[in-house]
Amino acid sequence: MAQIMIEWHAMHDDKACLICKLLDNYVWVFDTKDNPLDASLTHPQFGVVWDMHGGSMAHGHEDMGSCRCNMTWEIDFSDTKKMIAELREQMVEGLRGIK
Repeated sequence: MAQIMIEWHAMHDDKACLICKLLDNYVWVFDTKDNPLDASLTHPQFGVVWDMHGGSMAHGHEDMGSCRCNMTWEIDFSDTKKMIAELREQMVEGLRGIK
């Protein structure tokens, strides 16, 4: 299964709010099998900080749209590649048995 990692990146200037600065480099990890990607990102201390439909919620519902932070996404398919390789090997072994 794939693993999705999302990392929060705050702007490093005087305009960045305290919550965004504290969220800087925070990483959410989702395993597509056991922990599917949600419509929002929730931080254990700050609650919902990003919503798929409304964007950044770090400043609260009344201040949506002013956040300048961004996020980077990384998808790790290494487990999926391993499963495909193992399946391929089993198929090759199965075909050898047919001859």
